[in-house]
Amino acid sequence: MKNEGLKDVHELQSYFVKRIEKYINSKGRKIIGWDEILEGGLAPEATVMSWRGTKGGLAATEQGHDVIMTPASHCYFNQYQGPRSEEPLAFNAFTPLSKVYEFDPIVKGMTEAQANHVLGAQGNLWSEYITTNEETDYMTFPRLAALSEVLWSTKESRSWESFTKRLESQFERYDYLGINYAKSAYLVTSTLTTNLKDKSINISLENEFPNPDIRYVLGDKNIDNKAIKYTDALDFSETTILKASLFKHDKPIGKSYIDTINIHKAFGKALTFKSTYSKDYQGDGPLSMANGIRGSKNFGDGHWQGWLEEDMEVVIDLEKPQPIKEVSIGTLQNLESGIYFPTAVTVSISDDGTTYEEIGKVERKFNIRTKKDIINFKIKFKETNTRYVKVIATNLKKAPNDAGAWLFVDELLVH
Repeated sequence: MKNEGLKDVHELQSYFVKRIEKYINSKGRKIIGWDEILEGGLAPEATVMSWRGTKGGLAATEQGHDVIMTPASHCYFNQYQGPRSEEPLAFNAFTPLSKVYEFDPIVKGMTEAQANHVLGAQGNLWSEYITTNEETDYMTFPRLAALSEVLWSTKESRSWESFTKRLESQFERYDYLGINYAKSAYLVTSTLTTNLKDKSINISLENEFPNPDIRYVLGDKNIDNKAIKYTDALDFSETTILKASLFKHDKPIGKSYIDTINIHKAFGKALTFKSTYSKDYQGDGPLSMANGIRGSKNFGDGHWQGWLEEDMEVVIDLEKPQPIKEVSIGTLQNLESGIYFPTAVTVSISDDGTTYEEIGKVERKFNIRTKKDIINFKIKFKETNTRYVKVIATNLKKAPNDAGAWLFVDELLVH
């Protein structure tokens, strides 16, 4: 850097790229580089792969360079395409089939001259979580079909509704070819909201397909042609099992959605924390742990509350003495993200909120073989009357690599 008069590493990178470009050009070839090559000055004839959004592509076309649009938001097939609890391990982001179909390589703000520099786009499948050809197929198809139609059709001719109808024929082709394609687009997903005033939970069901035929049953029933057609959001004020599925020709297709709605004695009750959860992982706020909505295996889904190197200690005010016989908390482990199960969970009770008596405790040693999972720590005891319940989840504190350990908790149930 001193010899070349380069002021920072960006100029050093540019120096290297320009130098290697001359060598590549001398062999009758041109270079293509990820959008980092814009930093420090672009090589004269380089084509840019815009992966960190579309700004890199926009900047490169302004300078008269060709670009290949490949933003991670729409073109990275190593990301999840369905609910994480139903999908194989993938990169920590979400790119469903419908989002791929929304992609347009010609971005807002481009002039006609700039648009002429867009050579096309590229789907990317990084393989850090992929170990077999079958997994490669699963992550690639049918998202590749969506990207192909986006790039090989005029914008005016594209229709998500038309695409989803034709996708059924495409799936038959995949079956014939022995391709292990993902059926994630069939999965029913839900959006839950809590009405603490009415002590109820509202659930909306949806699917990637337009105007889906979603049907559901309540309780421990099988989903069959007698299932109820879903038309509007559902309200629950009692603990219930909800099962739902996408239907075609009066038959369920794809994997069923199953959830247990828990309306329990701590639901909507006041919570007092000894140590406040992290500002980065606040869940739904102060009542998140008692709002009846359970977090998924995606620790960033907005429901989990997290503590770094600290124990979770919370007191629930049941508002009046009442009989209880079981307390449980949901906890998450995700080793790749530094999240660990607690080593112990302790439950104590009090009539005055000052003096507490321990009534139960469960312990669990750290197990590195459990990479990612959700466990309910249940503490059962002889039925007793109490108003205040204290729960302490003991943090591992330090991970095996000596980094700080995260503790993630959601939902706290009292029965």
